[in-house]
Amino acid sequence: MNSVEMSGKTVDLAIKSALEELNVDIDDVKIEIIDTPSKGVFGLGSKLAKVRVTVKTDDDEEIATSEEPVEVKETPAPVKKTVKRETECTEADVNNAVEFLNGLFELAGIDVKAEGKIESFEEGDAVSVDITGANTGLVIGKRGETITALQHLASLALARKSDKAPKVYLDSENYREKRIEALKALSNRVANNVVKSRRSFTFEPMTAYERRVIHATLQSNDKVTTYSVGQGIHRKVVVALKK
Repeated sequence: MNSVEMSGKTVDLAIKSALEELNVDIDDVKIEIIDTPSKGVFGLGSKLAKVRVTVKTDDDEEIATSEEPVEVKETPAPVKKTVKRETECTEADVNNAVEFLNGLFELAGIDVKAEGKIESFEEGDAVSVDITGANTGLVIGKRGETITALQHLASLALARKSDKAPKVYLDSENYREKRIEALKALSNRVANNVVKSRRSFTFEPMTAYERRVIHATLQSNDKVTTYSVGQGIHRKVVVALKK
């Protein structure tokens, strides 16, 4: 047996079960994330994480070695393409984003309120929306999954009105800043563990923005390197010893 599929409450637990079943180390396998764990929309519905773990062959090792330098190039600078959007954020954009979100919350029966303003970010002016109320935990979701999805939906809603619509940034209870600080602390802890154990570590799938936080946090570390693997929503960061 050189390949198994396992499920678990988290991707890490599913991978751990697969490694135990195959009796191998994580460095000796290829990991394909079939499903990520989810509690559904606003906490309704759920599913377990599911992974397929396959023991590497000699050919796989050669391919992985040749691709690592390419992956590292994602580190650490933010994507610059958005600078060329040439968008102009207006009060109408703010009103449209707020109206869309508040309508969504009303339909879902969630006691929260969206309030927006124009704010400057690295990519230029954007609609910044802060969500307040009694049920902000539902809006944020586990590891910010729900608020990230809502942010994407609000951006799409504006894009339907104009091909030069600005980006929408959502926050609640200062979650974004807290998340960044938590990721930085976690990155440093993981780096220390990688150095001690001399084994690489793979994070669960994250957004591009969160991956950049990890890359930027560890770019000055002279003992470890970071690179990304996977595609789309399954893309994740690997922390490994420098060779």
